[in-house]
Amino acid sequence: VTDPWGARVACPLDIRADLAWVGYANRKIRAQVEPVLQELLRGWEGSVPE
Repeated sequence: VTDPWGARVACPLDIRADLAWVGYANRKIRAQVEPVLQELLRGWEGSVPE
């Protein structure tokens, strides 16, 4: 489980934390999916209203 940018999640995994996370079934899938996901998310940074 990581944050959307591949770092460790730095807050509690509970029902109150305002948190985005990504979970991968295994390392092989992470290696395939994570670079594409991060590229897509970089295109969205700053475009989501708070």
